[in-house]
Amino acid sequence: MEQAPAVLELFRRLKAAHPGMTTGLFSGYTEREFPEALWRAMQRQLDFAVLGRYNARRRSHHPLVSSTNQLLRLYTARYSMADFAAQAVEVQIDDTGLTQITGFPVHGSPVLG
Repeated sequence: MEQAPAVLELFRRLKAAHPGMTTGLFSGYTEREFPEALWRAMQRQLDFAVLGRYNARRRSHHPLVSSTNQLLRLYTARYSMADFAAQAVEVQIDDTGLTQITGFPVHGSPVLG
């Protein structure tokens, strides 16, 4: 949370320079943990935020959130919940056998078994 004022300033500068840019925030903090005035100012700069601490015992398959205690919040009309797809995993294996897994692999999913 020590970086929140600097992150707010970064978002302000990005929005000023690129008004059409999407801005999102992933934070281990909840809305209530931010100072109220700072959080209101931050919301005005964000399209969405994923908030809350990751909890490995509460894994989620919902869009963008890694555990069920986290929340995806929308702050503009730019997106709706339907714009965020369920978590997906991409597996790439090149001709040398190098394997790269990207996305949100979750144990028990069809890809990881």
